[in-house]
Amino acid sequence: MAKKSMVRSIGAVSLITLLSRVLGLVREMVRAWALGTSIYADAFSLAFSLPNLFRRLTAEGAMSNAFIPVFCDLDKESGRERALAFSASFFWVLAVLLCGATTLLIWQTPWLVTHVFAAGFRGETLEITILLTRLMFGYLVLISLAAVAQGVLNSVGVFWVSAVTPVWLNIAIIGSAVGFASFFDNPAIPFAIGVMIGGLAQLCFQVPYLRLNRLRFFGNPLFDPKIKDVFVLIVPTLFGVGVYQINILISNLIATTLGTGALSALSFSNRLLELVLGVFVVSITTVMLPRLSGFFAEQRMGDITALLSKTLAVVAFVTLPVTALTYGLADEMVSLLFQRGEFGQTSMEMTAGALRFHIIGLTFIALNRILLTAYQGAKRIKLTLWVSLVVMLVNIAGAYGFAESMGHLGIAWASSLSQMVQLACLVFLLPKLNLLGVLNRRFFTSFAISLAASLALWGGLVFLRPLVGHWSPWVSFPGLSIFGVMFYLLVSLVFRSPESRGLLARIKSKQAV
Repeated sequence: MAKKSMVRSIGAVSLITLLSRVLGLVREMVRAWALGTSIYADAFSLAFSLPNLFRRLTAEGAMSNAFIPVFCDLDKESGRERALAFSASFFWVLAVLLCGATTLLIWQTPWLVTHVFAAGFRGETLEITILLTRLMFGYLVLISLAAVAQGVLNSVGVFWVSAVTPVWLNIAIIGSAVGFASFFDNPAIPFAIGVMIGGLAQLCFQVPYLRLNRLRFFGNPLFDPKIKDVFVLIVPTLFGVGVYQINILISNLIATTLGTGALSALSFSNRLLELVLGVFVVSITTVMLPRLSGFFAEQRMGDITALLSKTLAVVAFVTLPVTALTYGLADEMVSLLFQRGEFGQTSMEMTAGALRFHIIGLTFIALNRILLTAYQGAKRIKLTLWVSLVVMLVNIAGAYGFAESMGHLGIAWASSLSQMVQLACLVFLLPKLNLLGVLNRRFFTSFAISLAASLALWGGLVFLRPLVGHWSPWVSFPGLSIFGVMFYLLVSLVFRSPESRGLLARIKSKQAV
């Protein structure tokens, strides 16, 4: 893939993902209005987190990261037709396994929810959670098969189609929540129905484009020997790539013991955190993985080092000021987006408090996702497994320890702390990938400038917020945000940040044209 082609792909995927995340934000606003931080909100948050774990692991993690390297190897060694035949066989084998697993999960839902995922829920909250979980477990089959379709299309250079699929999920949930609201006494059921409709739409939308790229679903051997290679990669990758999501599940379990509203407040906070990750970081990793896999196959270590170093610097340049802005304006952000309907002042304060501790981990999560892409491209899955085990232990210990004194805020802080540990481990193990030059002098210079400018931005917000405290959040939040972005860019330019200078150069070149 040529450099210009890669830039165009990242741009297209980013724009489509931005649309998806905006609709996702609208979906969360509808959920806040309809459910607030009530028992229905807690039940839906927990129930949706279970299939959503698989969505993250498949659509944005383990399935694609295990499938794409095997597909790329086959494509290079045996040709496109052989790789597509393997993909069709894998699709059907996975479909059979998932249908069996989902049937078992639905059958055992009461035990799983009561004893594993929501041990702190009791009474009506527990009953509602079991019902919603059963309604949504079928989403696992649909989204996992959609992830296989995404892996095939990404491997043949078609990125925009799979980037569009989350749009259909958000449209389905919003439409169902609004359209079916008057038909159910339980206000969370329409949201569960929307999840299932959205999962079906995500899969069906990609099928015509698979056929356009000559994938035949029928007429291939049922089992391809290369399928074993994918499953060998998937098992440890479920931990390595999905450690962030697994940590959320553990955090949810602890949150169920902290009273009504704790779990849903953490859920709303996480959604805001993922808004930035989804718009930028996921888009980059989606486009980077096929290219990195090819570089590793050809042992082009210099190209890999240069690509990773530049990408990490750009990600830090974007996420550090977002961290400062969000930390400083958490109350205004949550109030502006969610405070209406069933979402009152208490809900706002609980969610904003969690957001301040969650957002501290934003840059670490983003850098981890980029580095994990390199580990997957190099097929060093066992290393990520060991790292994930360490990180999970840190998160579990931190969540239990901090929750006792800080409540749900301690869970958010433990999540961020575990991401710091994961980054330290991944950086420490980089020499095992022969990537000693990734964190070079240019990266550290760029990172230091971005950090200093972000701290200056946060200081400015601390000074200005009391002066506009009586303003409506509809005025204060966008006004202070615009000030913060402009101030950050100005400080970055003064200190000659490579990323800000590059951005300015691109703006000037477009104006010249």
